Amino acid sequence: MKSFKKTSLFENGFTLIEILIYFTLLSIILLITVDLFFRILESSVESTSKNSVEIEGGYVLKRLAYDIRQAESISVPTNPGDSSSSLKLIINGSDHDYFLDSFVLNFDTGETTPVTSNSVQVQAIEFTHVAESGGKPTIKINFTLESTTPSRDGTFESKDFESVFSVR
Repeated sequence: MKSFKKTSLFENGFTLIEILIYFTLLSIILLITVDLFFRILESSVESTSKNSVEIEGGYVLKRLAYDIRQAESISVPTNPGDSSSSLKLIINGSDHDYFLDSFVLNFDTGETTPVTSNSVQVQAIEFTHVAESGGKPTIKINFTLESTTPSRDGTFESKDFESVFSVR
């Protein structure tokens, strides 16, 4: 004859206390993981904003330097000491205009093309005709770029750029 051993329900499963401990530990691990993920995401957004300001500022300076060095003359600003928020160059007999419109630096040779992307805003730009060095016009450029994405404290990454270029 077979004998059956009577087993208790508690011998085959987990107790309520064990389940609560496991869920508490799992919750703590998930909370730490989610917090770490959001901190990494915030740092990534902040560094992306800073890099876009740096890269776009360098691009604008290189583009302006190239065109100014290729220019035959500068129409605006006209005389040494004059300042303007736009720059008009004559290159190979045609007008090349740089101007600010709705926080975007634009380039116009008959068709308007944005120079800056939508990840930054040009807060201010000034072209100053500094002097005629050796009979060649020299332009001082000042501008401020600001990112369009705020950092975690709500501020926007911003940087001032300044350089001087002369017609060759």
